[in-house]
Amino acid sequence: MSHDAINRYLRDDRLTPRLIWENVRSQIQASAHGYVVFDDTVLDKNFSHKIELARRQYGGNAHGLIKGIGLLNCVYVNPETGRYACGYLR
Repeated sequence: MSHDAINRYLRDDRLTPRLIWENVRSQIQASAHGYVVFDDTVLDKNFSHKIELARRQYGGNAHGLIKGIGLLNCVYVNPETGRYACGYLR
């Protein structure tokens, strides 16, 4: 599967949180000891001029403003089973 095919799929398909949850609910085992981890990052795209998602924002590695794509990663960890589930927002 090519990079462009994935981009077209994500751009054209409307994946709502409800639809995603319905597809992954059966794969997640909830735990009272489970936890959610969030981490943000900026993908450096300083040399790209045609990427619509790239915009100027603070990049921690550069210690200043860079042109990039911001991502928010979300991981649910179940320490009892050692399993985890990942997601991201842009």
